[in-house]
Amino acid sequence: MMEVGIDLCQISRIEKAMSRPSFLEKILTEEEREALGSRLQRPKTIAGIYAAKEAVMKVLGTGFGPVGFQDIQIFHSPKGRPRVSLPPKARKIIEDRGLGKVRVSISHEGDLAIATATGVEVTVYAKDNSPSALHFDPELNRSFLRRDRAGYKGQYGRLAILGGSTGMAGAVCMAAQAALRSGTGLVYVVVPESISTIVQIKLTEAIVIPVPDEGKGYFTSASLPAILDKQEGWDCLAIGPGMGREKESIIWFQELLLKVNRPMVLDADGLFALSRDPDLLDRVKPPLVITPHEMEMARLLAWKVEQVRGDRELAARTFSERYGVITLLKGPDTLITDGKHFYTNTTGNPGMATAGSGDVLTGILAGFIAHGYPPILASRLAPYLHGLAGDLAAEGLTQEGMVAGDIIALIPSAFSRIEAWKEKEGDGHAQD
Repeated sequence: MMEVGIDLCQISRIEKAMSRPSFLEKILTEEEREALGSRLQRPKTIAGIYAAKEAVMKVLGTGFGPVGFQDIQIFHSPKGRPRVSLPPKARKIIEDRGLGKVRVSISHEGDLAIATATGVEVTVYAKDNSPSALHFDPELNRSFLRRDRAGYKGQYGRLAILGGSTGMAGAVCMAAQAALRSGTGLVYVVVPESISTIVQIKLTEAIVIPVPDEGKGYFTSASLPAILDKQEGWDCLAIGPGMGREKESIIWFQELLLKVNRPMVLDADGLFALSRDPDLLDRVKPPLVITPHEMEMARLLAWKVEQVRGDRELAARTFSERYGVITLLKGPDTLITDGKHFYTNTTGNPGMATAGSGDVLTGILAGFIAHGYPPILASRLAPYLHGLAGDLAAEGLTQEGMVAGDIIALIPSAFSRIEAWKEKEGDGHAQD
């Protein structure tokens, strides 16, 4: 089955419309405007995007109303290839029509921008003869960047993971291993010096940075100066795995949060510390992603967990809108939102409800942000890859038998499956 939508747009008409500042804000999302950079002032480019959005609406068959210009995003790869990003409501319309993805092409002829959108059936690929199946998202598959042949490790991100405490060294180690397996170039593991020896033993490829802890085995205010001195060398900070909930650690976290000037991912005990005073986020400037499960979300909102479970979208949107952060609400259908756009992850299985699985997700997500993926895209790619690796683990080990370390071990296999999908589709991907 296939649906095709075609639209023509006069470039001169768009050029005239662009004289009104409100036009671009009406047609393009903030994320699109940021991605376009200097091309934002090119009528030819904007006309192509305008036509592409109109063409996609024709494939959806909705016209204006249920889905508008702000609900359809058009991005370009570094090689100039356009791709479509749709919110959950538009995806549901696509699925209801028996389609799985929408592709767009844009061309120009004289004063015309010509766009074609094609909706086609999605393909589900099974692993060998296994009765189970791996579900792929074509849009996300194409969003993974190819590594540069002449690339160097710093090019693929410098990530710092801050966490660990006495008896909780495993969490920060799993986050680090997941980041490394996901392609992060350099991973720094910042831990209280009392536990640094065991962390160094457990990690070979990561760089372990012990910071003063006054012999207590957890972060204290004495840990702060050494971290702040090094933050300029990091592209992203992941804070929380295994951090502990000591009063001094919470004070350290709150002081740190206000002084970091890099993108951050907050998880686990970091979210517990944040829940003591969520309004601290009003004073945080960098891009920030939180990764709560339902209990942590309830704690952050001061809701009952039943309220969160009853309306997960409302809970995530409420927090993201209030504080201007990206919320990745974990669960059977992990929800990702910046308060304006919503995405639902479709990979993963119940076997991933196991100790350490969240730490693995944190490492993947923070690694992608350090690499340079826009935070909202990283927040979609990370649970997708994490869930795909979990599905592979469940196939080979059963849902009951898998552990978080199995997810880490199968991240490379998940990447391999994505590459195989691209080859089968005959679709290349952008070079980093």
